[in-house]
Amino acid sequence: MMKINAKYGVALISASCFRTMPEIPVDAQIFDLVFHPTFSTVYTGLLTGHVEAFAFDRQGNHKNTFSLRPSKRSCRGLSINEDGSKLYAAGKSKAL
Repeated sequence: MMKINAKYGVALISASCFRTMPEIPVDAQIFDLVFHPTFSTVYTGLLTGHVEAFAFDRQGNHKNTFSLRPSKRSCRGLSINEDGSKLYAAGKSKAL
């Protein structure tokens, strides 16, 4: 589930089915997100073209592990391979 905080204009990631998944504030609208298959990491594709990764633990703590901007246009889709070694991003410009 993704909630938008109208007061501050930021999106919050919250997965109610994951009891250890904290709410993580991000600076832009999230278009897509994927979870790493073996680690407690979530990857987000943002309206700004950024791809951000957040690691979280069982206590509800989180930290941004990386942020990159593969495109100046929005990141519309994310996918990860079966073992989690490759992350793919698709943008509005139809680039992969």
